[in-house]
Amino acid sequence: MFNCMLIDLKGMLTQGFKMGNAEIEPPKSISTATAVTAQIIAQVASHIYGGTTINRIDEVLAPFVSESFKKHRKIAEEWQIPDAEGYARARTEKECYDAFQSLEYEVNTLHTANGQTPFVTFGFGLGTSWESRLIQQSILRNRIAASVKIAKPRCSRNWCSRSATA
Repeated sequence: MFNCMLIDLKGMLTQGFKMGNAEIEPPKSISTATAVTAQIIAQVASHIYGGTTINRIDEVLAPFVSESFKKHRKIAEEWQIPDAEGYARARTEKECYDAFQSLEYEVNTLHTANGQTPFVTFGFGLGTSWESRLIQQSILRNRIAASVKIAKPRCSRNWCSRSATA
């Protein structure tokens, strides 16, 4: 059993992987990518006793924001919406915000096999593409809005856990 884990989220999401009995294919939207990320965190946290880290989550998930944008633009074109680009951008922004709100809820309401809420660190802020920036804004807007009320960490010399209150 490991103490802490740095998850290769990029490798898992771009190449696919097996979890339980399911073959997980690369996601085709930001909402699916964050849902799969929550499942990965749950599995990893259940098999270690320390923290779980996903570094550069904004850069890793940026391609999935692009996929969502393409989907929304295609819908706008199919429905002949006059400002297809603007429509796609607005729908993508909403989807991204909602996706990270869901990820926040998932991480803070699930319990690992040992009964703890996962201790998770997301590294972000270095991405400069509009997709990365949108992810950064979505993470921070969710935190600022306090859409999930998170209890302060309870730490002792050997462990630290977080609990969520809804």
